[in-house]
Amino acid sequence: MPVYFPDDVRFMDIIGMSLRVFRRSKVRSIFRFAMLKKAKKY
Repeated sequence: MPVYFPDDVRFMDIIGMSLRVFRRSKVRSIFRFAMLKKAKKY
C-alpha cells in the first residue's frame, strides 16, 4: 500500500510533468544523435 502525502495530487502532477519533459528531451536527444551519426556517415 503506497503512502500518500497530504498533497499527493500535486505531487503526482509534478512527477507526471517531469516524466513528460524527460521523455520529450530524451527522444529529442536520441533523434539529434542519430542525425549526427547519419551526417558523419555521408
